[in-house]
Amino acid sequence: MDSLLVLTCLGAIAAFALAFGADGRLPVHARQAFASVAALGAIASVVRFVGFVLGWLPADSPTNSYDFKVFYDAAITARGWGQLYDLSGITRDPGEITVYRHVPIGAALFIPWTFLPYDFALNAWRLLNVGVYVGTLLAFLRHFGLSPRLPLTQGLIALWFVSTPSRDSLGLGQWDALFLALTLAALILYITRRDRDLAVGLLLALPLALKFYPALLLLAPLLARRWRVIVGGALGGALVVALGAILAGPRNSWIFLTQVLPAVGGGTLYAENQTLYALFGRLLATRITANGVGSIYPAALTGTLADLAAVPLVIVSGIAVWRRGGGALAAALRFVLPIPVAILIIPTAWSHYTAWALLPLALLALALARGAVTWPRLALFALAAALLVLGSERDLWRGGPYDGPIRLLLTYKAYGLLALWAALVLVVWHPRAAPYDGPERRRTSLLFGRLSNW
Repeated sequence: MDSLLVLTCLGAIAAFALAFGADGRLPVHARQAFASVAALGAIASVVRFVGFVLGWLPADSPTNSYDFKVFYDAAITARGWGQLYDLSGITRDPGEITVYRHVPIGAALFIPWTFLPYDFALNAWRLLNVGVYVGTLLAFLRHFGLSPRLPLTQGLIALWFVSTPSRDSLGLGQWDALFLALTLAALILYITRRDRDLAVGLLLALPLALKFYPALLLLAPLLARRWRVIVGGALGGALVVALGAILAGPRNSWIFLTQVLPAVGGGTLYAENQTLYALFGRLLATRITANGVGSIYPAALTGTLADLAAVPLVIVSGIAVWRRGGGALAAALRFVLPIPVAILIIPTAWSHYTAWALLPLALLALALARGAVTWPRLALFALAAALLVLGSERDLWRGGPYDGPIRLLLTYKAYGLLALWAALVLVVWHPRAAPYDGPERRRTSLLFGRLSNW
């Protein structure tokens, strides 16, 4: 563990301790010491993050960028309306081979980068996403009125920049920074402007089309009967599909709908998978290989158990999201509550997907700092923050053997997602009383509630 990481972790602990009310029980000199450590931790996290980014830039950098290469090669093919999909590769274990599996618009969006040399395009895309990632944090802090001098702000900065899944995603050239930005933009519109509900759906359309699992973000608008969000998502999805057909060729869209879509969605025990499917599969496996690919396990039983576990998560989430009260912050928490569930319940979600969970984690920290503190919530927040932002599967998958209690740790990001979900449910279920002048309707019945007020 490097010294900057240690300082970042200590700073985050000090910052959140002050933000969640410990300053009132500490002597003056202790508060000053905590404040100094919090500020140093935030600075250390930024310095460490910048160091990683600079390490990506040399042409001989060892940082894994294979995902961008897949997107880049697919975009070159899309330019000439060539065959995007390796149908034989798509049917294989997703951890065994990396092939392009997304809707055609995903490849089409990379077409402009193909006019640049590969190394230049790779670093330009990475730096663009770094800007989006940093801008998302700044937009969050600005919208919720968080000054850089506040301990909560310093704690969030530490979490944001120490996050290993985020760093991996940015290095790979993945979409997670864009998903974070679009989700935050949709969230801000959702809790502030009812006349922009169509735009909320349109903002979510691209993540929904590219990955599908963000569709669970429509749960809050659906239960709030804000139909224009759903309509906006449908219109945006149709626009994305049509644009993909124009830019990458209609044949690729047809192949995706008829051959690729039915074939994708299978589970895997590959090391990076951090879902309920992977958790159950690794516990039931009679043999786990060095990287998980080719492990021997009961796939049908694993899928059934994962589906059974997903049902109560979705049902409880729906009931919690349906509740009202608590002000604009509680409405924001209801909007993002499905994010950890969406990652957990799909058969395959690589560990870098958990970068998306930074948004509900930040909102949870904000709620705790503004008076929703209880010991169970604090414990769940601490567990979620530590498991989600620190480390990756590479810290545990070191060639095996994977017998005994170690199997419980191979999918540890899933525990972080479960802890985050549980904390969000507790806060949403018993929201702190607060006035709310936002555009979310209150009602008295789950199925046929009357509109009583705003």
